[in-house]
Amino acid sequence: NTAEMNVLNEKLVAYLNFGDTSKKIVGLCPSSVVYKACQKRNIDYVKINAEFTNYLIQKNYRVLFIPHSIRPATTKLKNNDLPVINKIIALTGSNKNISVVKDELNSIQLRKLIGQCNLFIGSRFHSMISSLSMAVPTAVCGWGHKYFEILDLFGLRDYAIDYHQLSLDGMTKIFENLQANSNNIHEKINLALPNVNADANIQIDALIKLLKNNSTINGADRKW
Repeated sequence: NTAEMNVLNEKLVAYLNFGDTSKKIVGLCPSSVVYKACQKRNIDYVKINAEFTNYLIQKNYRVLFIPHSIRPATTKLKNNDLPVINKIIALTGSNKNISVVKDELNSIQLRKLIGQCNLFIGSRFHSMISSLSMAVPTAVCGWGHKYFEILDLFGLRDYAIDYHQLSLDGMTKIFENLQANSNNIHEKINLALPNVNADANIQIDALIKLLKNNSTINGADRKW
């Protein structure tokens, strides 16, 4: 339905229209799961992410927080990344170049929105899948081998931190590499996508389902 697509596109454009629009956008997707895992190890996930956000602002980027799992009506953390994002924002202080998506978007909307980011850093597993499927240069702070196995398929293992090792220094180093190699990474992902899609040995339903769907970028269908 073209009318529905136009409304969707207008909504997504509105999310992207904040701060100094000449600046590139880094999409961030923190995870309440990783937040809770860090708490158990006394790693200050919120503080590190807030400092990393401030670092991105200083580097002349805009930062868009995109919760990939959200329940707007509650502050409970199960399947809900918004409370963690709100804690991070509270520490960054207000800045016109920081924005948060507070609506519950479906998987297609999320994928399209993430696809408009110049660079993406995710902790939520499915946000990483969305980002890779849109060939956005992607870095990850994750909590298990499944993240690294997926990144290995794209030759991007160097752009991942396991939450045990999470630090501001680690995040900024990975980001600097991501930024410096972004064009190369974009090409790498595009080259790997058809093979990833064709590999019947990958037993990750979410990935296969996502990559079988046609991804739409700027209205143009791209079949993997």
